[in-house]
Amino acid sequence: MRSPSGLVLPLPRRIFLGGLGGTLFAGTLSAGPLSAALSGSLLIGCGGAPKAPLAHLHGKEWVHGAYALYAGEYADVQKRTENRSNGAYALLAQRGVTALDGLQKREVPFFIRVDDTSAAFRVEREVPERLTFKAGMSPADRDRATTDWKVARDHIQEDYEQVRRLDLALGVLIGELIHVRNAIDAGRREQYRLVTQSKELEADPTSVPFELPVDVTPKDYGEILYLLIERLEADGIRLATLEAHIVAVGLTARSADAGSATIAASLRKVLVAVVKDGAGPLRDPSFPAQDEERAKLVLRGKTLASQIATSEEYVAWQKEQSAATLDAFGSFLGVFDGMSPIPISPIFSTVVKIWKGDDDYLGYLKTATGFLPQGALRRTMSDAVDLTDKARKVGPSLLAAANGDAGAAIATGQGVVINAGSRFARDRVGKQLAFFEAPEQIDEAEQALAGTELMTRSIVGVGVVPR
Repeated sequence: MRSPSGLVLPLPRRIFLGGLGGTLFAGTLSAGPLSAALSGSLLIGCGGAPKAPLAHLHGKEWVHGAYALYAGEYADVQKRTENRSNGAYALLAQRGVTALDGLQKREVPFFIRVDDTSAAFRVEREVPERLTFKAGMSPADRDRATTDWKVARDHIQEDYEQVRRLDLALGVLIGELIHVRNAIDAGRREQYRLVTQSKELEADPTSVPFELPVDVTPKDYGEILYLLIERLEADGIRLATLEAHIVAVGLTARSADAGSATIAASLRKVLVAVVKDGAGPLRDPSFPAQDEERAKLVLRGKTLASQIATSEEYVAWQKEQSAATLDAFGSFLGVFDGMSPIPISPIFSTVVKIWKGDDDYLGYLKTATGFLPQGALRRTMSDAVDLTDKARKVGPSLLAAANGDAGAAIATGQGVVINAGSRFARDRVGKQLAFFEAPEQIDEAEQALAGTELMTRSIVGVGVVPR
């Protein structure tokens, strides 16, 4: 089969657009970005011009249907991510905090890290099969080691189940993080393609990528391009909010491990802030019917297109595209066929470092806070940065006072609370993150979380929610 230009075109086939949750699109480079995303089957007659996607629709029906189908795919990404991540948050709220608190009390160091594939969380913990003593141990050291070993062995089955739940909840979160980051990156690339086509259409109104349906003008098609450029920007911002929430929750859960031994109840405070902020309402993927509203969105799309067209990232992308000539069509499809499910963007690499690295968790906290938009969660994380700075200065003195009370779960004073509930925590006083100023705030966080839907949401099937 040959195109009007004489290039040999393979038959259209379904390809996977990385990060869009398994959504399958079909299309060819010559068909243009809009039709590539819109069509289940792009119609090309041998020796003839490409036919429009949704060719059975005409006029306004085509315009409305084309926009709704395109926008609906990105809306589905957000709905899936919210559903699955909220399920993981519920599991952490109902079982995760107590699991982390219990693991801390066993005096067996555990670590929460992203695995080597960057695709899953793992709680690494090893309870020794046999009790062993080291040379130079005093009788008191031996008694303490014996007690710790017996406690760990007595609770090993219970702790195994707790670890399984944590692995499950955190595994869902990193899966959604990969999903969202791929969607954000793919959306940005699609914006670039739409901007390029809008520029071409402005220069030549006849340069549509396919034969338009009856009663659809190049102006209608250009309007869709601008509406989708605006839509992708708004959806990208919302997806980035979901991503930032996942990063914050994952880091806070991780901060309870042996790298920091932060109070497990801190996770409750962060989850409350996540619920309070939400991601904002999900926009209706339907075509904006009101003339005034649509005009504003088109104008916003035009402004964004102009900004994007002058950005360094777009210029770099254009150079990459110009280096790939038309005869690279087959290799373009091959990129999708061989695409790794793990994003390679710098942002994702930074997130994995937050969840995988062994540096001071305070540095990771500061980095994660920078991802967050303004709201309750950003305030919570920013306050934790300030409180942690204070805790690093006064923690040892607070701990010294708390050690006078062998049963003290926390050490508090000078506007900061630290974990003192186990030797595991006391040994890490200089590494803990601090989220509370006073003991009563721990109870307040528990009560606030109890009032959210996370505590009433079913956690049955978390991790296997349908895509």
